Amino acid sequence: MAGCPVFKGTSTSYSQLSATLREFENLLPSCDEERNTVDQCRVGKANASYAARLGWMMGLGSASCVDEAKAYDACLTRRNNVSEHILSKCGKSHVTMASKYAQCMHEHGDDEAKCAPILTEFLDCARSAAA
Repeated sequence: MAGCPVFKGTSTSYSQLSATLREFENLLPSCDEERNTVDQCRVGKANASYAARLGWMMGLGSASCVDEAKAYDACLTRRNNVSEHILSKCGKSHVTMASKYAQCMHEHGDDEAKCAPILTEFLDCARSAAA
């Protein structure tokens, strides 16, 4: 749920909101594999032998992880585009949805059952837009 201030600031008392935001995130493409590839490349370069480093200085092989980083960046761009597409169809902002939910909870004494339709409507729309 990185990159979203709502995820970071969600009250633990709003369990349905937290679950909804997690489910929204799960609709987005995962970039875990690309991130792990970049991490492994960087560790490999950092732990390379002296001979490998000399080879890089002579133009043999590569001392960088540029290709891996570009693939990760492309994945993050795809993820952001999917998120923007979903949000453009479902109320422009999950922050707005979370704010409406928090206001509803305040007005109804933290009764999640009374405020659940806000979350259900958002998730139904998000699932449809992501399909």
